[in-house]
Amino acid sequence: LKLGALERDIAEASSATLLVSQQEADLFTKLNASCAGNVKAISNGVDLAHFDATSKGAGANRTTGDDALVLFTGAMDYQPNIEAVVWFCEHVWPCIRAKAPLANFRIAGGPTTPQVDVLAANEGVEVVGYVDNMAEEIAKATVSVAPLRLARGIQNKVLEAMAMSKPVVATSLANEGINAEHDTAILVHDDAAAFADAVLTVLRDKATGERLGQAARIFVEENFTWEASYQQLDGLIGELL
Repeated sequence: LKLGALERDIAEASSATLLVSQQEADLFTKLNASCAGNVKAISNGVDLAHFDATSKGAGANRTTGDDALVLFTGAMDYQPNIEAVVWFCEHVWPCIRAKAPLANFRIAGGPTTPQVDVLAANEGVEVVGYVDNMAEEIAKATVSVAPLRLARGIQNKVLEAMAMSKPVVATSLANEGINAEHDTAILVHDDAAAFADAVLTVLRDKATGERLGQAARIFVEENFTWEASYQQLDGLIGELL
């Protein structure tokens, strides 16, 4: 309540309040009607030159098949990320391993917590902590997953994997603010069994993975460039001045 009141006071005293997605802006306005006139959404973007599969070497990509690599990326001391990988390991991963017993699940990003470290005791699960270059880590994966049960704003982990032309399986909350179309540029499932089936489909069907990955890259190029965000910000600053 105190933080909400502080946010409202700051917004009321400001000429413009920027949020990272239209959903966030709509929610803030709903909660703070007095600020409706100056609340706007300007998305963040992706460094398309850095997160580019062609520059990271196609040979690093894990091929589809039972031994393929499933990847989750993020700061692993962040509670929504912790809850996401715990839920995935408890409810989704066993279904995947039952049908693809050689598949591997890698959790990349640090710092890790004991709740995350203990997940490495599961068959096929690897907790790697910090990585020097996340784009290179994504390049090794067959599919990126974002099984978040609690999420706000825009999930950079999803945008980065999409920019790397990787098929992504995500929950609806992880896709909120990105709004990629299901089965076109992303696969969206909230049920554990359906989530597992979607991952298995991508692991075993190279054509589906390539179709989703190519569409994902195009989607990010069209909707999440820093250049477009900077232009919107420049325009807003010009209006205010």
